[in-house]
Amino acid sequence: MSTPIDRRTPEGLRQFLEVQKREALGPENRWFAGIALQHPPSDNEAVMHFIRNGGATDFANRFENNQEFSI
Repeated sequence: MSTPIDRRTPEGLRQFLEVQKREALGPENRWFAGIALQHPPSDNEAVMHFIRNGGATDFANRFENNQEFSI
């Protein structure tokens, strides 16, 4: 197991947000956003779809007690 990322530090927060960004801009979210929008989504549209449709909340819930990301 790797060393936990402490989200209270600037570097730890940057790493945590990078993981979330990869998920928001990933192929699965883009696929669902494209279905909802009926066209290939831009980066901004993909992120807004992620936020508005529970992706951000789901991400937070999954990582709330994840040992990889300490708070």
